[in-house]
Amino acid sequence: MTIEPSRKRRLLIYTDLDGTLLDHDSYDTSATASLRQQLKQLGVPVVWNTSKTAAELESLRLSLEHTDPYIVENGAALYFPDESTQQPKMTFGPGHDHIMTCLEGVRRQFRFKGFHDMSVAEVAAATGLDEGDAALAKQRQFSEPLTWQDSPGKMSDFLAAMADCGLHVLRGGRFVHILGEFNKATPMAWLNDYYATQWDATVDTVALGDSQNDIAMLQAADRAYLIRSPAHVTPQINGQANIRIAKGYGPEGWAEAMAAEVDALMTPQTPPDDAIKTSLPG
Repeated sequence: MTIEPSRKRRLLIYTDLDGTLLDHDSYDTSATASLRQQLKQLGVPVVWNTSKTAAELESLRLSLEHTDPYIVENGAALYFPDESTQQPKMTFGPGHDHIMTCLEGVRRQFRFKGFHDMSVAEVAAATGLDEGDAALAKQRQFSEPLTWQDSPGKMSDFLAAMADCGLHVLRGGRFVHILGEFNKATPMAWLNDYYATQWDATVDTVALGDSQNDIAMLQAADRAYLIRSPAHVTPQINGQANIRIAKGYGPEGWAEAMAAEVDALMTPQTPPDDAIKTSLPG
């Protein structure tokens, strides 16, 4: 039986995957299983908002029984669950061919290596994926992850060169991502309006992420949770009262945050659990 949540608000969740819903090293997500099931029973969509490709998500969505919309390649495209991964509902930037043309134009000026340049085995080694998943990760449609092999001082010149091409550089947990003038927050406005119309209600948004490339998504949400990572320092986001830091790492932090949200949803007069820290670093 489906549990009927309070009608005073309709909750919509946006979540990063690697290092947030999925463990940074093992990609395990078992710690989130019961909360994901509760959210499904409550009719709360959990929108994946990831740097992964649509091809990478096909088997993962089946294994985790994910049936909500999903956003790929750092905000590049929005997919609905009943549509082909080759036909996104909406796209928000240029295609991969344009990005590669721009990168080829500056290859003699800077040292870097992108997924396009790597073998499947090299992508697997860089990401921790098995070779089957690494092959899917190479199927970029709207962005190009790369490892920066030049000096930090040359990054500003690289940023300017990409800007001249109408592109920008986004730093994630493992890679530098080259993409169009969009970010993980870009599709959120469209999808928020979609659900507000479908539900005839005000949409209350929550976002969860762990990396620099999640900041725009976190800032765009009504409430957001920074998830701690064992692999990198928690990003600095100053002056944002809507952003909390979960105590747990990866999926454990995700489950902690979502437990507070589910409790608040079931008893709307109660704010999310005080156990979630509300202070930010820096």
